[in-house]
Amino acid sequence: MKSILNIACRNRYGCAYMAPDKKLDRKEAVILIHGLIRSSSSMASPAIFLRKKGYSVFVYDYYSTRHPISRHAEDFSKALARILDCDFKKVHLVTHSMGGIIARIALAKTADRRLGRLVMIAPPSQGSAKASSISRIWGMKKIIKPLEELRNADDSFIRKVPTPKIEFGIIAGAMDAKVSVAESHLKGEKAHLVVNSFHTFLMNRRVVKEAVLKFLEDGVFR
Repeated sequence: MKSILNIACRNRYGCAYMAPDKKLDRKEAVILIHGLIRSSSSMASPAIFLRKKGYSVFVYDYYSTRHPISRHAEDFSKALARILDCDFKKVHLVTHSMGGIIARIALAKTADRRLGRLVMIAPPSQGSAKASSISRIWGMKKIIKPLEELRNADDSFIRKVPTPKIEFGIIAGAMDAKVSVAESHLKGEKAHLVVNSFHTFLMNRRVVKEAVLKFLEDGVFR
């Protein structure tokens, strides 16, 4: 039954949906966006956690390797607009890796007083040295379309992405080999937290999920 409901909501909103318990309902929504070469299932753990805390949770899914980042952001903007049409007091965003860049582009084109806070987990805010290295391998840029845009070069696309106008915090992994702590920083960040973890499953760590909740509620991690 739950999968049928998710399919129906995916048609309407462009993403899966998890409703909170009526007794805990904050009347606030959180949209989760996964990263490169991942799927919505990678955000299942924080989605379930936030649902249990009273949030309506939307898990956005997209084929991350097929299109440039700008195309992904354009598609996500449509889903964001549909969710903002709903009767929520606030709509927050929680992202992993490249999902944070997609969110930043979409937010730059969206003005709504109900937009809440943004938490970016392991975002390549300054580009990624790892992406730059992989992009030099023959044929990889054709297979992974956003790869060129994720380079850490001064003229890289990622260096031109607008800074969010809403409050945002960043969580980085101390052992992240894909996005370093230095590469995760972004001017204007309200809070920055470093967790002893790798890149891929950083959002599943209990300390990260609790930090996300704290930031959505109070704008701080500690």
